[in-house]
Amino acid sequence: MLTTNLERMADKIEIFNKFGDTGNDRITRLSLSPEELEAREELCKRCRSLGMQIQTDDMANIYATLKGDLFDSSIITGSHLDSAKEEDSNETIGVLAALEAIETIVKEKIPHRHSITLVVWTNTKGARFYPPLMASGVICGKFEKSVMIDSIDSEGVTFKEALEASGYMGTIDNRVNSEKYIGFIEVAIEQGRDLEKEDIDMGIIEGFNDKKIFYPEFIQSIEKNIEKYGYTSTKIYSDCEYNSKFISDIIPTAMILVPRTKKIDFIEQCWKGANVLLQTILDIDKNH
Repeated sequence: MLTTNLERMADKIEIFNKFGDTGNDRITRLSLSPEELEAREELCKRCRSLGMQIQTDDMANIYATLKGDLFDSSIITGSHLDSAKEEDSNETIGVLAALEAIETIVKEKIPHRHSITLVVWTNTKGARFYPPLMASGVICGKFEKSVMIDSIDSEGVTFKEALEASGYMGTIDNRVNSEKYIGFIEVAIEQGRDLEKEDIDMGIIEGFNDKKIFYPEFIQSIEKNIEKYGYTSTKIYSDCEYNSKFISDIIPTAMILVPRTKKIDFIEQCWKGANVLLQTILDIDKNH
């Protein structure tokens, strides 16, 4: 089985945890704040060094694409870089796992037909601008953009003002859509500690609030790959807020949860999550 690089994964976690670091393994990296913009800049720099093309949409979501033979047909993965105030520094692991999986594809020259896109969703946490999941919600028709841009932070800055000042506001044509993107796989850290308590490597979310919404084929692929790597897993339903909850309305979607553990163990768990993500992306590429 192919694997990502554990040392690279550790380096990514260490570097990105510096953006908004407040000590004691906590960060404050509010959406479109100087700290989050620094993290975005570092991510885009790394993506460009891998030969990825960067686009942004009208909600400042980032789409960094590794071109495949089927350039207009892409598999998308990623999550968010923003945090709440004084939040666990590892909350944004979904982007780093996606980056490591794609870097492995590039460094190991792994062939792929479809393009592979790393996404960074804007204002996922909703700590600066209400509501959470703002950008993915606008794209999926859950929120009206005209209402969202008037959201105001604690300093009196509107989302529209922060958006325009960020340097990441692109065009509506670049939004994720069902014509260009064939599937979304998100890695995220578990909001609670059930996986850690039960000593389980990964959770596979089937849906939210007892309602199945995720794509069965992708769930089966994730489950198969977890087993092949020799990891343990459990299927769960969630009542937490993840971008996948909205994105599943427009394209096939699935999620991989990693446990919230101590620092050394956490790096290894994220590496395991990146391994499963890598193989799942390659499965989707092969089967579609």
